[in-house]
Amino acid sequence: MTAADRPTGPSSVREPWLEHLAEAVPQIVWTARADGTPEFRSQRWYGGPAATARAGTDRDWLALVHPEDRERTRAAWRSALESGAMLQIESRIFDARTGAYRRCFCAAFPLRDSHGAIERWLGTFADLDESRTSGETARQLAEVSRRRDEFLAVLAHELRNPLAPIRNWVTGLREQPTEDRRHQEAWEVIDRQLGRLTRLVDDLFDASRISEGKLRIRKEIFDVRAAVDDAVEAVKHEIESRGHQLDVHLPPQSFAIEADPVRLDQILVNLLGNAARYTEDGGRIALDVRRDGADLVIRVTDNGIGIPREMLATIFEPYTQIDATWRRHHGGLGIGLAVVKSLVTMHGGTVEAKSDGESRGSEFVVRMPIVRAEAAPEPVAPPARAPTAPQSVRRRVLVVDDNEDSAVSLGMLLTARGHDVRVEHDGPSALNAALEQRPEVVLLDLGLPGMDGCEVAERLRERPETRSAVLIAVTGFAHEEARERARNAGFDHHLVKPVFIRDLLDVIALAKSSDRE
Repeated sequence: MTAADRPTGPSSVREPWLEHLAEAVPQIVWTARADGTPEFRSQRWYGGPAATARAGTDRDWLALVHPEDRERTRAAWRSALESGAMLQIESRIFDARTGAYRRCFCAAFPLRDSHGAIERWLGTFADLDESRTSGETARQLAEVSRRRDEFLAVLAHELRNPLAPIRNWVTGLREQPTEDRRHQEAWEVIDRQLGRLTRLVDDLFDASRISEGKLRIRKEIFDVRAAVDDAVEAVKHEIESRGHQLDVHLPPQSFAIEADPVRLDQILVNLLGNAARYTEDGGRIALDVRRDGADLVIRVTDNGIGIPREMLATIFEPYTQIDATWRRHHGGLGIGLAVVKSLVTMHGGTVEAKSDGESRGSEFVVRMPIVRAEAAPEPVAPPARAPTAPQSVRRRVLVVDDNEDSAVSLGMLLTARGHDVRVEHDGPSALNAALEQRPEVVLLDLGLPGMDGCEVAERLRERPETRSAVLIAVTGFAHEEARERARNAGFDHHLVKPVFIRDLLDVIALAKSSDRE
């Protein structure tokens, strides 16, 4: 396209200085009429995004936006045109010079006449990739990003440590017989809020891992109905405490899906918890799960506060909140839906938010492929849950954790269930205790001072007296690198704090001395 072909001239740009100014700044400058019809593009547009002929790109610049960003960008632009508010959005735009998409920040504000009516829009496209890769600025931004992600990971880990003894003591106290209903209600409230806090920590950790590109999924084939039942049970207290009615619609016959069961549970719990949080007390929530051809379709609907239409395009972006006042009363970090979208995308699926506006409820639709073509589509029964360790199965258990509250409370729970328990708080003491006790099961924290848990595990595996013990990592480290290092050190299981005592007892109940001679 030549300069003569560009949509400029007296009929489109009344200010002669605009074209000169536009060519003097590093951003792409553009104008549009009040209805959004393009008028003017600076020369940088034709040397970059429109460097080669693309039919209609002047009239429909959205055709150059990355397909994954296009609908979000279109909705934001439409919202700006309807409301007259300033447009600010980041999108990937095709660069014909390189044949690749580049991140750009698009800003536009309305120019109004003396009566307040919009005459035209003045906007810019700023190339973020170019600015972020320039010298010291790029290094500084990379360092800030690295420190932020590192801080989030450390924060999530450190928050798990105090959660462990709290859960242990709450479990123990709830099991004590009492006729005082107020005490029982208090423990139930604490336990419920502890579960909510644990989920927030998990979301915080996953957001960090997603940002670093380190989150992984582990697919297996399992029963969809069983997965839904587990998720509903996880949010049951939160929904009931708000007086909501939950309607669950499942297909008459179950079917199998190939996915990560832990992450599918996380998707469901996040969506249901979000519906409960943003619906007034006594509201209605519906969960509909069905098979649509080769896809699993999950719909979560509510009659809550709804989503403003201008936010539908950004609701899945990190740290987005629907309403600040509502958030202060009902919590949330604004990262749950971002985690949901990332997990669904990693499974090859899509998630969409729908709402008719504020106070008109919302709907979230997840669509995921059911199973690989080569995988057996028959429903797979969930593995039977191991019985809680009976009193007759008495194990010698060594608990090692430098957090004394966590170690003592866990030892208390296991002793109450008939196990022979010894508690230590550092590596050397644990090795000496293991020679005396000859434990069948060792519950070992990874983050011990000095000699860490992995080194202790390696030493235990080297000694004939403890070589066959079942080693269980009970730790605040949940990332894959920690799991891999633990496996290499000889651990048999990896449990993340705060551990449910039921899950721990299941592992201990199945513990058998392995032949490692």
